[in-house]
Amino acid sequence: MHLVDFENRILKNIRRLKNWLKSEQIEAYRLYDKDIPEHPYLIDIYKNYCVVYDQGNYQQEVDFSEKHQEVQGVLTKVLNLSKEHIIFKQRKKHTKGGSNEHSPHEDLIDNIQEYGLQYEVNLTRYLDCGLFLDHRPLRRWILDSELQKKSVLNLFCYTGSLGLCAAKAGAFVTSVDLSKSYLRWCQRNFIQNKMTSKEHSFINDDGLTYLSTQDKKFDLIIIDPPTFSNSKKNENDFEVQKDHTQLISEAMKRLNQEGKLYFSTNKRDFKLAKPLLEQFKVTDITTASIPKDFRNPKIHYLFQIRHR
Repeated sequence: MHLVDFENRILKNIRRLKNWLKSEQIEAYRLYDKDIPEHPYLIDIYKNYCVVYDQGNYQQEVDFSEKHQEVQGVLTKVLNLSKEHIIFKQRKKHTKGGSNEHSPHEDLIDNIQEYGLQYEVNLTRYLDCGLFLDHRPLRRWILDSELQKKSVLNLFCYTGSLGLCAAKAGAFVTSVDLSKSYLRWCQRNFIQNKMTSKEHSFINDDGLTYLSTQDKKFDLIIIDPPTFSNSKKNENDFEVQKDHTQLISEAMKRLNQEGKLYFSTNKRDFKLAKPLLEQFKVTDITTASIPKDFRNPKIHYLFQIRHR
């Protein structure tokens, strides 16, 4: 009987999202967000593929395997997909950018369309697929912004989706990431969308190091750092709660007087430091930034920060 409840919820979500997905022409979205406690899954659709993050705690591997077979049976039936198009991952304790573990599977690469842009996603190599679905509203806001010939800094750029939206809006974008792999991925996204202006730059560096070693000013700065990072390339670990005050303060020195800074984190119990609230004009835009397909209102925090 418990599988019937799960199947019915999937069908209900499909009906709820169908018209919205069609009108917005969205190919990548969250279908199921741990809606039922007995079925602790996150289920994302990437066009013709389904990625299932299993967050259950299993005592034996056989329990894990049996659960997946049950879920696979429901999804092949409801979504009309083959078993090969349903990919299971186990998301344990993971932080965005902190431990995006490699998978032993071969790369399964596809391209997803969203608001007229194409994004490369890798559905098997890493825990995350290369496009954070919860930041779709922010991508749309940036895409719709007046950024013609403006300068934009995308710090901790990952695969570059937010910077790509700024480039589409007419900006000259500087993308910075400590990972060479992600920076190359970011470049591929720009090239695929014909954003090949020499004014766009891709810099392999740590975010704080970059801010402290150059004096260029920007009209828009985007910061979506990992919750935690202990890269071998850095002497000190990064922890967003501990280090965000320094990070934002340094970034604001690089922001033009009339500019905007977007700061986001997915740390569940995050608190913005009081000195930042006193020094700058801070607007919490989290609620407006949670997309319709996400049930969890705390999937991330998002702040717009400006000079007073």
